[in-house]
Order: sequence, then C-alpha cells, then structure tokens
Amino acid sequence: MATPSIKSLRDGLGIDAIKAKILKAKLEKADYGTVQDVDRALEFANGAMEAYGVEAVRGDIPRRSPYADIVLLYVNTGDTYNTTLVYDTHKDKFLVASVGDWVERHGEEYEVY
Repeated sequence: MATPSIKSLRDGLGIDAIKAKILKAKLEKADYGTVQDVDRALEFANGAMEAYGVEAVRGDIPRRSPYADIVLLYVNTGDTYNTTLVYDTHKDKFLVASVGDWVERHGEEYEVY
C-alpha cells in the first residue's frame, strides 16, 4: 500500500527531512503491521510535529476490527482544518490531510458522530 511521500510529509506536516524519512519508514512498516505499529507511527508524528496528541473520530459502521467504531486516527494540531497525519482505519491508509476536510468528504459514508 502506498504511503505519503517524504516530500508530502515534510511539507505538509512541517517537519524536517530527517524526521520525514524516519516517519516514512514507520508508516511503511505500519501498513503491513499491527495496531501497535500504527500507534507508534502516529505517536512519532505527534512528537515530530510538536502537536497535541493522537485522537480519534468515531462512526457507526458495524464491522469487525481492532479499532471497533474508530474510523479515523489523527495527530491533533489544535485546529481541525490544519494539515496533519491521519489514518483511515477502514481503508488501512495514511494520509496527509485535514481532519475537517476528511470528515466533510467521508462523514456520511462512515456515519461519523
């Protein structure tokens, strides 16, 4: 599965090239890894971005998943329309995007509450 490029991580998240390369490696590992790998990648991004923690968006999609009702995990930047690192648990995909834009596009589909 594709992950965001080093350039998009660096520019979109406002981190330096070394941290972007490390994060890219963690994202690639998490793509084929476990919940813990995803959590580690998001926590690393949180530290690299000097952000406010990792948070979740929940939805009412019934499915069997280690994430239960969590449809999106993201690094909290303090503003839902700031660009950040997000992880779509349903598609098993990392993105550099804003949470607000993602919810506007996918909120109904994922029955976000």
